[in-house]
Amino acid sequence: MKAGQLNRRIEIQEKQGGLDEYGEPIPGQWTTIHTVWASIRLLSGMTAVKSNIEISVINASVRIRYLPGITAAMRIVYDNKYYDIQAVLNDEADRVYTDILAKVGLNTG
Repeated sequence: MKAGQLNRRIEIQEKQGGLDEYGEPIPGQWTTIHTVWASIRLLSGMTAVKSNIEISVINASVRIRYLPGITAAMRIVYDNKYYDIQAVLNDEADRVYTDILAKVGLNTG
């Protein structure tokens, strides 16, 4: 993989939480666990109206250098946008790259 193709700096975040003294879950906050270079390709998009608010949803493919341990419970932050990870495809044979399929929703109304 050529380094010049990875031209966007992204953060990969996961939700951190815990239990309070009564054993109840504490709402988690997003914490950055990796900051890496990536290539982002926007694949498709659509616009819908939900609760009288126009929302655009964009599907993206994000490629990074091979990085095991990323799951669909995490998210990507790039350019003040939050990408919800939908699927993670690792290149297990050569361990060169990890492809991440993600969605970003934009409030346009």
